Amino acid sequence: MTAPDVALPARIRWVALDLDGTVIGPDERITDGTLAAVRELAVAVPVLLATGREPGDVLRYSRQLGLSTPQVGDGGAAILDPVSGRHLWHSTLGAALAERIVRRLDAMGAAFVATHTGGAWWSLEQVAAWESVIRISALDLTPETAEALDAFFRNDTGGNDTGRNDTGRSASGDSVSGDGASGDGISGDGAAGGGNSGLHTVKAALPYNGLWAVDFTPEGVDKATGVARAGEMLGGLPLDALAAVGDSYNDLPLLRQCGLPIAMGNAPAIVQNAARHTAPPVEDDGLAYAIRRWVLPAVGVS
Repeated sequence: MTAPDVALPARIRWVALDLDGTVIGPDERITDGTLAAVRELAVAVPVLLATGREPGDVLRYSRQLGLSTPQVGDGGAAILDPVSGRHLWHSTLGAALAERIVRRLDAMGAAFVATHTGGAWWSLEQVAAWESVIRISALDLTPETAEALDAFFRNDTGGNDTGRNDTGRSASGDSVSGDGASGDGISGDGAAGGGNSGLHTVKAALPYNGLWAVDFTPEGVDKATGVARAGEMLGGLPLDALAAVGDSYNDLPLLRQCGLPIAMGNAPAIVQNAARHTAPPVEDDGLAYAIRRWVLPAVGVS
């Protein structure tokens, strides 16, 4: 399958992998086949995860895979060093916006996670600093509730705090400049945004329990912009020299901009249509197949 607006690159120089539904299946485990394929690939080119998950999961899985380059978490709102465990860059939602989202979720009785550079908060009472919130995800929602929540924040324009704060820290704590550069099931095209200036909303399936989530990140922040920033950290690697593999709506921005887009067989049709190739589903070690069938040859490894 070929997307007509994506040119085939001469050579792939780096690779970004979605986590849920791509690297791991519903059991949240990396198979032996996937582990071996990713490690073989990482010997040849930089490999990074690009996921909506919180920092702890990004570090855990990237270390299991043996990855040492910058990794993208929080739907593109954070970049982490898997060696030191520190944030290299992050973008916050802004205090007023973060508080309004969390209080709305708390009033609904919805489970949620709010990430920050020190970890994550899982309840209203735990939130210690609104200005530190990077990404919020409402969790374990029915499809109807997820759609209603997504629509509510897309259309709500009251009391916005647009003072997004883009921050980076090196392993030594020095400032790293940052200005910000997870998918959507409502409109059906993966676009995000809406009435809330300063806010990016996205609805996504949770493969481990069959329910839904709604992610909230700063406006202009998605997997594509997060990966692009990581490429800058890796010496200016461009997206047109990137192979990306994903399975959900929040992967669409990256698949549409990278040089070699690959969808998993468990992906919705719109995601498969954005890809040059479609691999078998995650349950059939589709990522290992994709790496050996398409990515390694594009890297120049026979």
